[in-house]
Amino acid sequence: ITANGPLVTKRNFAVAGYYANGPLVTFVAICRPPESHDMPNIINIVNSNLALRWERIFHLRRIINLSIIIELVQEVIGFHETAEFIPIVREGRQIIEVCGKNIKKTYISPDAHDRVEMLVNIYGKLMQKGVPNVDRLDHADKEKDVVYLSPKGMSLNPKNQQELLDSITCVLEMLVVLHDNEPIYHQDIRWPNIIQLPNALDVPSKWIIIDWKDSDGYPNNLADHLTQDEHAPEVFQQNHGGEVDIWSVGKLIMDANRWIIGLSQRITQFGRDLQSDDRPSAKKALKRFKKIKRKIS
Repeated sequence: ITANGPLVTKRNFAVAGYYANGPLVTFVAICRPPESHDMPNIINIVNSNLALRWERIFHLRRIINLSIIIELVQEVIGFHETAEFIPIVREGRQIIEVCGKNIKKTYISPDAHDRVEMLVNIYGKLMQKGVPNVDRLDHADKEKDVVYLSPKGMSLNPKNQQELLDSITCVLEMLVVLHDNEPIYHQDIRWPNIIQLPNALDVPSKWIIIDWKDSDGYPNNLADHLTQDEHAPEVFQQNHGGEVDIWSVGKLIMDANRWIIGLSQRITQFGRDLQSDDRPSAKKALKRFKKIKRKIS
């Protein structure tokens, strides 16, 4: 059976596929196993005998009709950040490869060794602090300036209010621990650096924060290589604190407000407050956000 893509609802999970026996091709729906069973439930949808000309024509028409739902299926599946096994050169500093189980990053800039050392250090601190909802360093080859990171996920924006609630909750949970004892600041929290883990059956959905190359502790220097329209004003000043990450969470919400129709005003107001001059700590922000979730759910 060859799976072409998942079709997902809140309660059901099915994969469109087919199998062939000689010229006889059968389209099927592969559904989750019934209770107390391990084998998936295979439902035959339609047969086509490709030995017959008129059935070949009907088969082609069925494929054309199925193509209509490809875009809808893609919205469910999402996009991987990069194609698998194809090296991508970014900013002339690193080569990224999406491998079978993890992400391989090879640094090629003059400061490649320092960058790998920095990542080894930061991921070690994330592990020591027990920071949730982040990727992890599987292996670092300092001689070749290579790091392997996991888990893999899907680079896509939340497509509805529920997914936005899930993703912002994951980010704030991460920041509560990150900003605690011996604080670390990510400094570059944007939707491209937040990925969804690919388990369509999980409710709530699970999101993790990646790309820690710009993270820093305290004291710190100004991060003048970042863009002013996507980052907090304080990040361009020395010795800033967690307010830079809180501002970024507010921007996540305000950005999502552009494509999520009917987003609750409670959520958008929360986003504005996170970008105000009087920003809460991560702990207070998470507590308030959970109250908002309860009120609108």
